[in-house]
Amino acid sequence: METLKPEILILTETFAGEGHHMAARALEDALKHQEPSLNVFVDQALPRVSRQLEAVSRLFYMNTIRHFPNLWGWAYQRETLWNRMFQSHLSHISAMRLKPYLYTHNPDVIVTTHAYCLGGLAKLRARQELSFRLGAVITDFDVNRFWVHPAVDFYLVATPYLKNKLVEQGIDDQKIFPTGIPVRKEFNVKKSKVTWREELGFDREMFTILMSGGGTGWGPMSEILNRLILIDEPLQILFVAGKNKEMYHRVRQSLMYSGTGRHRIEVFGFVHNMHQLMHSADLLISKPGGITLSEALAAELPTIIYKPIPGQEERNARYLLEENVVDMAENLDELTEQVKRLLNSGKKREEMKERIHRLRNPDSSIKASRIILQHREKSKAGL
Repeated sequence: METLKPEILILTETFAGEGHHMAARALEDALKHQEPSLNVFVDQALPRVSRQLEAVSRLFYMNTIRHFPNLWGWAYQRETLWNRMFQSHLSHISAMRLKPYLYTHNPDVIVTTHAYCLGGLAKLRARQELSFRLGAVITDFDVNRFWVHPAVDFYLVATPYLKNKLVEQGIDDQKIFPTGIPVRKEFNVKKSKVTWREELGFDREMFTILMSGGGTGWGPMSEILNRLILIDEPLQILFVAGKNKEMYHRVRQSLMYSGTGRHRIEVFGFVHNMHQLMHSADLLISKPGGITLSEALAAELPTIIYKPIPGQEERNARYLLEENVVDMAENLDELTEQVKRLLNSGKKREEMKERIHRLRNPDSSIKASRIILQHREKSKAGL
């Protein structure tokens, strides 16, 4: 069977967690919603460049953020140095390796949700050896220099603040669109929490806390759970371990032996219905990944951030704290007090929801898809 030429190719990565891939899938869904007959293809770029490099990058990233997070933060702060390396070495290699792949597919538009291979794509775009429009989707609330390339035709960013930062780094403001970070439309579905809970078989009335360490299940999730169990008021806790199978089995075994007492605790692995869990919850405790926070904002879910990874997550946390739409705890005592404060004050939760409502961007993927489709038309017109 002949393979259809992808009109839009969305390139992403999974070595650094699931957020970039989830943004790519949200864009794919939105594009097909706009034009059902559109041929959209989502793929990972780095394995096309080098599977060995992809494996090393995955190992380095996961081990560094788990065991040496401050080292990751130190490296992230030296983005200018790393950017030179990306531009000079990785960009050249990725351009050379991706070129035959792109010749085969010959898309009208290429959109990338990760910066790793953006330099190589920008080189190919600048040389005009292939005819495509190039878009970059920044999946955080801040930006580093890895994303800055004059050959990129358009940027889709979280906020006007981020647009201004890119302009300061020399990007034409006409190329930058503050659409919001792409999230699936299900995060904007309007139903009562009682209805969401009934659909999943949860208790209708208990104060419900969703705990998530992202798709990789990173962070001191078990320690947080152990502290929450000590709270006197009965809680319904939805514990999402992600792909961290060791933590998933450890928590389940611990609860099996010790019981949950007055609390109801549901333990999940990697889930595909995060929108249902977020809509069921009264409070999210999480690390500040760009996608997770955008989903929580879309679902109008009050959030407490705990110990962000130095680097992009610290910057995400800083921005949202300045906007006063999240809380952040530095230690377990502080976290417990913040949970109790929100648990015992419906007024505080409603005030946080009001601030969230002003910042949220639930139609982000639709807005982004419209920009992409405009560039498809320009590509077809040879512009």
